[in-house]
Amino acid sequence: MMDNIFDNFYSLFPDLFTTKDRNLVPSIDVSETNTGYQIDAELPGIELKDIDVQVDGNLLTIKGKKEENIENKEKNYFMQERHIGSFQRSISLPNNAAIEQINAKLKDGILQLTIPKKKEAITKRIEIKS
Repeated sequence: MMDNIFDNFYSLFPDLFTTKDRNLVPSIDVSETNTGYQIDAELPGIELKDIDVQVDGNLLTIKGKKEENIENKEKNYFMQERHIGSFQRSISLPNNAAIEQINAKLKDGILQLTIPKKKEAITKRIEIKS
């Protein structure tokens, strides 16, 4: 009888409890310094081989996928909060970004992209003399 109660309840609200095959949207921080930009993307549980970073013009795109490691067809989930599936996130870079010098590293689930500014675009403070 309890199985039927859960079956009926979860069938009424499938999107509330099931996230399988839903697109992931990684959280991203973008910061700027005088010499460049930094993008930090949270990608917990995603392996390096499953991440692809590309630049097309000034559009930076981070793509990837997160797959379930263990397949067990006998499990009936009542709630599944760990997301699996694919994701894609694109960010427009400013014209002064030196895209040919982008450096990327993955550590502890954080993808860190460092993008220097073009030399001619670096801000220089001009001292005013009296």
